[in-house]
Amino acid sequence: MKNHHLEELSESYILDKTFALATVKSYKIAFKYYIMYLKENHIEYAKTSDIIKYRENRRNLGFSSHYLYIHISALKGLYSYLKINQKHLDLPIQYAYDIMVPIKNERIKQSIVKPILTIEEARHLILHTKNTRKYIWHYRDHAIIYLMMTSGLRRIEIIHAKREDYRIVDGQCVLYINKKGRKLDEEFVKVSIGASNAINDYLNKRKDDHPYLFISHRSLSNSGYLSRTFF
Repeated sequence: MKNHHLEELSESYILDKTFALATVKSYKIAFKYYIMYLKENHIEYAKTSDIIKYRENRRNLGFSSHYLYIHISALKGLYSYLKINQKHLDLPIQYAYDIMVPIKNERIKQSIVKPILTIEEARHLILHTKNTRKYIWHYRDHAIIYLMMTSGLRRIEIIHAKREDYRIVDGQCVLYINKKGRKLDEEFVKVSIGASNAINDYLNKRKDDHPYLFISHRSLSNSGYLSRTFF
């Protein structure tokens, strides 16, 4: 089965809703893998039992409860949309019934205890990423890890950091912090010697004039900086 009618219908569903960009991206991924499963198993109109088999297939492949929660949420929304618009969109009679109604979604723990690296584990991670550098993205990843380990910066602050934010002030390497797109020159963190060496090694390999401190070297995002999902 080369094409499946749900490819077009899932696009229509996303376009008809006002989802956040992150949700759109997650749902598109969910629909992609679900439709791939339907095509591989030659299923034109899925039944509730097919959804259960698909969910168990994902689970057996080792995907997390959070991953399954997003995928099931996407499918619940899609099939509800198809049922509501079955007559309006002149869809096959199979969509007059919502096959997702009997499906219960995954239970997600509201408070997850995040593991904390020991000093030895952190040291091992820094040394390992340094000693295994080969391509430019290895140098980038090592610099990011070293910087986060020694500065306490959050993901969003790393993603939005620009080259001009990385400076030397009174002989000390510092990184000014951007918050919600607004630059606050009075907020900065001191960059350790090891982290600055890692950043400089990475920047010395860059041949571009891209404004962001850390970028993708395979596919540049529309925003110009590393995406949250990629990071």
